[in-house]
Amino acid sequence: MKLAQIHDPESGLHLAKVENESVYPVLAESNGLRTLLDFVRGADREGISLVDLVERHCSSQALSLTWSELNVSPTPSTPHAAIPVHPPEVWACGVTYKKSAEFRDGDTQAPAGIYDYVYFSDRPELFFKGTEARCTGPNDFIGIRKDSKFTAVEPELGVLLSSKRKILGFTVSNDVSAWDIERENPLYLPQSKI
Repeated sequence: MKLAQIHDPESGLHLAKVENESVYPVLAESNGLRTLLDFVRGADREGISLVDLVERHCSSQALSLTWSELNVSPTPSTPHAAIPVHPPEVWACGVTYKKSAEFRDGDTQAPAGIYDYVYFSDRPELFFKGTEARCTGPNDFIGIRKDSKFTAVEPELGVLLSSKRKILGFTVSNDVSAWDIERENPLYLPQSKI
């Protein structure tokens, strides 16, 4: 099931189910369910799956706009695809594959082997990336640190977890990093993330 959040200038942000080009609103305002996070929390409260709760409240009437018409650069005055979820927190796992460890060890000013050590460790490298305020949606602008001379994008797999550590879904993410800041010292990693 493909879910998206849609910004409608008249009714605000709401969840939608996307099937090919058709977009179906998913709302239960009387239950306080509008956004994906509302539905995640609602499914947890009811003890049912997110899919079941979405199906229960999914309209059979598609929106007049297609997915292609909504998947555009956002403006406050036009309907558009919004950030898939407003995450309370975003965490990342680093050095998750061998090439990353080799590349980062060869590219850092830190003691040799630190990333290789993390790669083979029983404990993964986890770090806090930010909150909802640091996240943007599709086709939106991203921020770049003014004190960085080398900022790069990195496609990532985003995993949506429930408060009970259950995988609820996946999304494509764009990890924007100030590589020059990260390379100065491995401890600067959280500062390099945008």
